[in-house]
Amino acid sequence: MSDLLNGLGIEWKILIAQMINFAILFFVVKKFVVGPIIKIIEGREKRIELDRVFSEKLKVKENEINQLKESVLAEARKETVKIIKEAEASSSRLKESIIVDAKKEAESIMSAGLKRVEDERKKAEESLRKDIGELVSLAVEKTVAGVLDEHAHQRLIEEAKQYIIDTGNLKR
Repeated sequence: MSDLLNGLGIEWKILIAQMINFAILFFVVKKFVVGPIIKIIEGREKRIELDRVFSEKLKVKENEINQLKESVLAEARKETVKIIKEAEASSSRLKESIIVDAKKEAESIMSAGLKRVEDERKKAEESLRKDIGELVSLAVEKTVAGVLDEHAHQRLIEEAKQYIIDTGNLKR
């Protein structure tokens, strides 16, 4: 075998030395280069896996937060509708109250106005009675002044005035 190796130009002493050099180089590279690189790669793989798990947890939390947000928004919408309905009911009650108060005030104003009109009418009637009484007494006095004596004349005037005042009706 030694002839075969010599025939190929390989010396066995150099081959063994190269093998030992290769083994030393292999051990040094594995210990100081490949080992740390593998540790770095494994560390990165672990960090990537942790980040992936963390990302999944974040997605779950995000979904929970979105569901909670939707729940809160739905509740807020319901509360808003409730508040709006209460405000509408309150405004309706207030409107009815204002209308009732306005009707009462209008009736009060109307009755006060009617009372004033009635008082004015009575005053006008009283004044008219006095004026008509005076006119009747003047008319009777002028028409019967020469026909009746003074006493009968006065009695006739007083009876006419009293008739007008007592009846309050000028059509009789």
